[in-house]
Amino acid sequence: MTLEDPVGLVLNVRHFPPSLYCVYAICVFYYVAVFPFIAAAQLFFESKYNLSPQWANACNSLVYFMSAILSPLLGYIVDRTGRNIYWLIGSIMATILAHALLAFVFIHPIVPLVIMGIAYSILAASLWPMVAFLVPKQLLGTAYGLMQAIQNLGLAVMNIFTGLILDSYGYFLLEIFFIVSLEIALLAAAFLYIWNSIKGGVLNDSTSVRGKRLEEIQSKRVSSRSVNSTINALVSTTSDDDQTIET
Repeated sequence: MTLEDPVGLVLNVRHFPPSLYCVYAICVFYYVAVFPFIAAAQLFFESKYNLSPQWANACNSLVYFMSAILSPLLGYIVDRTGRNIYWLIGSIMATILAHALLAFVFIHPIVPLVIMGIAYSILAASLWPMVAFLVPKQLLGTAYGLMQAIQNLGLAVMNIFTGLILDSYGYFLLEIFFIVSLEIALLAAAFLYIWNSIKGGVLNDSTSVRGKRLEEIQSKRVSSRSVNSTINALVSTTSDDDQTIET
């Protein structure tokens, strides 16, 4: 398989590890509890908290506003510390807490939305870089493209369900739906942690340990290629000598 063989790259999707599909599942079921929620949240804030449309809109933009400010800083912290799966699990649990506060507690929405904004930023910083540790670099574009496609397909389907739930049962059951979706994402993250531990993956290593292990893996690959090149050269030389003798 080479970069000049796009058909081969696409066909090799079937060789993606199970851990990558866990990442895809987390991506779908987590963002289902964020994007559709924000799309429907304005009327929720107005009806439950008696907020004016202006204040409801302000609260509705808080998650994205916080992400715009915090994402670079939190991304830097994740890069410095590593332990991506721990950050991932923590962000999912924090988002579950935020939705639980919105569903079961009559507290000003700014509190759960601040929690959600921080968690949303941490998840993006810890989840998306995992793909680069799970697939070869020549397949990164394919892996990220598939991740984006699955996310958009999941959001398209789930938006239909959220609309049906909201129209038929109201905001409370919609919040329950979001919490269930996040619990599925949490289960996928737990499976990812177990799989990474069993396979000796680097997803949850600290940055220093991960760097050393990746260098060792790269060194082994280079050594293996050198050995293969030497063997191929010897075979080629032997074949040429045999042809010379026959001549």
